Amino acid sequence: MGSIYEIICWTTGLRYIGQTKNSLKQRLIEHKSRNSGTSKLVLEHGNYEIYEIEKVENKEFLTEREQYHIYHTDCVNYITGRFKEYHKEYHRKYMRDYRRKF
Repeated sequence: MGSIYEIICWTTGLRYIGQTKNSLKQRLIEHKSRNSGTSKLVLEHGNYEIYEIEKVENKEFLTEREQYHIYHTDCVNYITGRFKEYHKEYHRKYMRDYRRKF
């Protein structure tokens, strides 16, 4: 069993979607210990919340369900799979524009 979760920054409105087989508390600790990645954009102001958006009973479907939520949410994630290169370039531009604003 696993979870799909969202981290939202209440300062900027940015959202990050992820998956975990661990507790949300443990996953947030892992995000905060990394020095890079798209989740850093959501965490950098310190005004954020993490919460579960879907419980996934079969862990084989975690990535599929995570991608579903990424596709249907305005979030900062890179999307894996066949559209990966397009989305990497889109998010590079998005992050450049975002950093100019703040």
